[in-house]
Amino acid sequence: SFWYGKEKLTFEQLVRLLKGFKKKNPQVSLAINADRDSSVQSLVNVLDAAQKAGINSIGLIAKERDEGTH
Repeated sequence: SFWYGKEKLTFEQLVRLLKGFKKKNPQVSLAINADRDSSVQSLVNVLDAAQKAGINSIGLIAKERDEGTH
């Protein structure tokens, strides 16, 4: 699943959303905040959507592990 805020999106909706951001700001950057249960395939799908939207500046948001978490 893809989420933008509290809104759940399909892949096609995500591509349209990203294209809209790119149209408003050609220099737009994408920050991906994936939770620990996200699959690698989900990340690849988001990267694919960004590519389809023409977004080249992409970053990943990482959270530190809590002490005692394995």
